[in-house]
Amino acid sequence: MFSKYTCKQPDTGNVNQCGGYALAALIHASRTPPCDNQPNGSDIYNQVIAFQNDCDIPLFSPKNQKGARSLPSSLIKTAKENGFTRYKLTVTKAYGQKHPELITSEKGRLNKEVEITKEVEITEDSEKTLDQLLKKDGYYLVLVNDGNHWIAMGKRGESVYLYDPGGAGDVDEAGKPTINFSGVIIRLN
Repeated sequence: MFSKYTCKQPDTGNVNQCGGYALAALIHASRTPPCDNQPNGSDIYNQVIAFQNDCDIPLFSPKNQKGARSLPSSLIKTAKENGFTRYKLTVTKAYGQKHPELITSEKGRLNKEVEITKEVEITEDSEKTLDQLLKKDGYYLVLVNDGNHWIAMGKRGESVYLYDPGGAGDVDEAGKPTINFSGVIIRLN
């Protein structure tokens, strides 16, 4: 699914572009036939961050010196602009308890967009594991590494695919990727 998308986010300067690159990989995978390394991850990141100009949370503000991190609401809005039509945002109970102010802010940001509100399903307080959340075919943005990194995943039938914008990612002894799921997942269709 991601074999022709080999772009990686920068490792110096603005190092927080993972959300844009992960979404770019999903846009790429959803197109038929996909072109090599299109769209550009930095361009998608810039679209994402344009939706965050009003954000006053320092880590997500465009004023952040290391580059703003991507909010789920901004990723969903950018996905909509790039052809996706349905979205499911799931937040685990543990993540919601750890970051209640962020969850409240995100629900407010999504509810401002009337046309998106009808298309976004939000599930809070989920007790499901990542494997349980990856049951349906589709494209997924997954928050990992204690909430510090977005990756892209795709599911077709029994096959699950992974794209890590920061590199190859870790693998276990059987050669399967190991993922430290942080508790936020967005399914795009």
